[in-house]
Amino acid sequence: MRLLLVARPKDGDALNVLGVIGLRRGDPDAAVSAFKRAVAAQPRNPGVHLNLGNAYLRSNQPEAAIEHYDIATRLRPGYADAEALKGDALRKLARWPEASLAYQRALRGKKDHFVALNGYGLCLLREGDPARAVELLSAALEALPQGDRTSRAGVLANLGSAMLETGAGLEGLTALTDAAALLPDNDEITHLLAQSLMHVRAVPEGDAFPRVLLRLLQRGDINPRVLSSAGAAAVKSQPELFAALQTLSQPSASKAGEETLQILGKNSLLTTLLMRAPIPDADIELALTSLRRQLLLSVAAGGSPELGSHLELICALAQQCYLNEYVYGVTAEEEAAITSVMEATRSTGANPNWAVLALLACYLPLGRLDDGVAGRAGAPHGMAALFKQQIDEPAEERACAAALVALTPVTDAVSQAVQT
Repeated sequence: MRLLLVARPKDGDALNVLGVIGLRRGDPDAAVSAFKRAVAAQPRNPGVHLNLGNAYLRSNQPEAAIEHYDIATRLRPGYADAEALKGDALRKLARWPEASLAYQRALRGKKDHFVALNGYGLCLLREGDPARAVELLSAALEALPQGDRTSRAGVLANLGSAMLETGAGLEGLTALTDAAALLPDNDEITHLLAQSLMHVRAVPEGDAFPRVLLRLLQRGDINPRVLSSAGAAAVKSQPELFAALQTLSQPSASKAGEETLQILGKNSLLTTLLMRAPIPDADIELALTSLRRQLLLSVAAGGSPELGSHLELICALAQQCYLNEYVYGVTAEEEAAITSVMEATRSTGANPNWAVLALLACYLPLGRLDDGVAGRAGAPHGMAALFKQQIDEPAEERACAAALVALTPVTDAVSQAVQT
């Protein structure tokens, strides 16, 4: 191609192809340069003006893009592609009424133009007509070419938002989940789904939603508490997992079975949720309270050696108890067991039983045991996270608070007690 341009530097067709290559390589500036030369060589070619408009739009120059889309439609009246993309450029400039008209002109030229259907659907959504927007966005989804994951994810996200506004909650969340699954690295779609999950207690069925939710919980830029109610619903939507939790809650249950512990421990969604946010669900709280009690009483009765293989689960449970400020109920039998287990733990010296220590952290912060904990440098990963959560971070907070200079002397008893 470049050899051809050396011989024929004003070959419009070759310059047009060179611009298309630039767009496909993600270099809109190079594409603009090539298409400008192609337009100079073929000023009355509407397709070249369309391509130059696309390159300008990709390089965030919507005004320049509109200029060439207009030229394209003057040269070829009813040019649906140019009208639809002009609508996108106008929408980028927040010129919504003009964008709506451009999309409608595109649809008169080609009724199944997915760009125009998607854009016009967004215009209708903004105008307060979500039901009609759902119709158009659904049609856009049907009209999409096969294999276009990026466009499909975008349309699905728009469709999900419109469905939520119509009150079709599960259908909307399903569309948003599908969009996030298609483009897991798209921050805009990911945050849109996370925002839509706030206070949700009914979630889409199937395996896709728990996988997507797990990824959201693992992100550092999303508040996991926003996802906690949806997380509880997702946990309860998994039959094997919820059945295991219900087994723990039975009045006759006295000791968590190995199979139950295996089911709980291998479920990444449950353990991640335990570590990241308080779980606002009475059924799950009852099961976890029972699990904690059964494990403690087993240890107090001399059954601690078998806990080592479940350390990560116990550490996750301890983090949950810390996050919910130890709200779970404690029986008199547990209080007596805590005292005896604490004494036994202090006598282990430099060789602590990490699982037992994590279990104690399910009842009180490790900071209250720090004088009896040795060998922290060799702690397993789950324990290291507990030490950070319950000892190191609170210590840093206290140091920061101590460094603050009081504007007025603290003299009342309540404030002095809080400071200590």
